[in-house]
Amino acid sequence: MPMRLWAVLLLVCCCTHLFAQDKSAEKALRKTRKAKAIEQVKPREWEQVRAVSCYQYADSVFPNEALLRLKNLESVHLWGRTWKREGKTVSVPPIRLRIDTVALRRLPHLKYVSLNSFDLGEAPQGLSCIDSLEGLDLDVCGLVKLPPDIRRMHRLRALSLRLNFLHSLPADIGELDSLRSIDLNNNHFREVPMQLVGCAALERIYLSNDETGHGMRHGYEKEYSGPAFDWPFPFCANHIDWYTQQEQLRRLLALPKLKLIRLHARGCEEQKAALGYLGSKQLRFRKPMGCPDRGLSRLFEGPREPPFPYDPKQKDCTCARLGY
Repeated sequence: MPMRLWAVLLLVCCCTHLFAQDKSAEKALRKTRKAKAIEQVKPREWEQVRAVSCYQYADSVFPNEALLRLKNLESVHLWGRTWKREGKTVSVPPIRLRIDTVALRRLPHLKYVSLNSFDLGEAPQGLSCIDSLEGLDLDVCGLVKLPPDIRRMHRLRALSLRLNFLHSLPADIGELDSLRSIDLNNNHFREVPMQLVGCAALERIYLSNDETGHGMRHGYEKEYSGPAFDWPFPFCANHIDWYTQQEQLRRLLALPKLKLIRLHARGCEEQKAALGYLGSKQLRFRKPMGCPDRGLSRLFEGPREPPFPYDPKQKDCTCARLGY
């Protein structure tokens, strides 16, 4: 085979490998939730197991002794204890989790950490000591701000912070030159977080709201309680007015590798107007509840009522009333 053809094949293989790596952190975080339960790991597997999950994690420290047995652990997903049985199922306050930085050094291969449904408050100090960390998921953890030492996570590629109370990001987050994806859905942002302008490798920014799950209705927050998911905190919604934030959005859209910014629209017309004004295919919107659906069943049901509009500058949302 000619040398030139070998060179072309090598280049294609390298590019394919790099592209696969770009999305590997996000995929690995998602797969961690489906990893083998730690209760099912047998002693003879301690050296071989790479990924584990644990639901109803009841310890107040991470990592605990059970995790430290897994010397080659790469991915871990922990879901906090949110209920217990006392004759019937009752919800309990989320556990305040402490990060043991000394113990973490005994897990040198750890790359993906997913901590969900804990009370982390101002974010756990010490996760930055994991030099190899590529993916971090802190969804539904009551976060009001991120720790300043996040700038030390130079290998971080995917950061998920869904369903928290964040309204701003630390300036140092712009130093994360490896960050590819950040998920800020259902927080409390009223402006586009311009601290992300410094993240030159950023490809995906999520700033929308979930209207259908977790008790959300038409972009409004409301306290949620149900048999499948009891949580004592309210769920927030981002209130970003794209019209007054056009200049900020254009600066983010100018990032060299950016593929999309996902926002929240209050209706079809607003979505069309935003795309017209900003003129960028990188800007995406979650489909508003009131937009017509092409599904055949909707044709027989008739058009849905448009969502009740909310003021993006409102002060009287659930989060603000409760001090978040």
